[in-house]
Amino acid sequence: MNFEAIEIRKLTFKKNVLGGFRQLDVNDFLRNVADDYETYDERIRRLVEEKDRLDAELAKHQSGQHTAVTRLEQEKNELLKKIQQLEQEKKQLELQKEPLERFQELQIEYEDLNKMKRIAQKTLQAAEKAANRLLEEAEKKKATLLSEAEQQKTSLLNAAEEERLQYLFDAKLEISSLQKEQDQQAHELLAEKANLEQKRQELLQLRTQICEEVQTFAGMMAATRQEISQEYVNSIETLTKQNEAVRQKTQTSSTPQEPPTLVLTQEKEVM
Repeated sequence: MNFEAIEIRKLTFKKNVLGGFRQLDVNDFLRNVADDYETYDERIRRLVEEKDRLDAELAKHQSGQHTAVTRLEQEKNELLKKIQQLEQEKKQLELQKEPLERFQELQIEYEDLNKMKRIAQKTLQAAEKAANRLLEEAEKKKATLLSEAEQQKTSLLNAAEEERLQYLFDAKLEISSLQKEQDQQAHELLAEKANLEQKRQELLQLRTQICEEVQTFAGMMAATRQEISQEYVNSIETLTKQNEAVRQKTQTSSTPQEPPTLVLTQEKEVM
């Protein structure tokens, strides 16, 4: 693989997870650069040998062969140009030694990262041991707390059972007292009911008596009303007769004003 200068300048390497270049890519690059160096060295050596050979042949044939000299001169110039080009490429390859130095620096950084990784692993192991120790202590505390909680639970259950029994006993006493009070109140209510029943009977008798008295009073009122009506009818008839007599007298009398006055006065008195 032959590299051009622009290709070498644009060449990049992929980085590992830890941040450095991948060693495989760098090794491939260095191997290719070394191969190119060997190729260029071999070409330069051959060109130099060819130049020496041509110079010798040119010296031999310089006197008699102008055309050959001209051709050899041209070949010499071409070879010189090629040599110059190869020297320039060689200089460029020498400039490419910098990635190798950078690779060595990265190698050192990689070793430092490995050391840091080992330190981190040791720290992680120590942290895991500490975490396991803390977990064991937490388990012990958990068991202790569970035991204490179980004891408190048993104590609270016993206290609650005692309170429940005491409450049931007090409730039974209160129920017994209430039962006695209810029996006494029921007895009093029965007595009061009998008393009320007696009063109701008395009221019924009184009502019957009042109804009889009302009927008697109603009969008396009817008789009185009938008597008053009869008296009123009789008085009307009397007044009618008096008015008739007065009218007759008025027709025969010369002073008709006085008798009507007397009749009206009598009517007012009757009313």
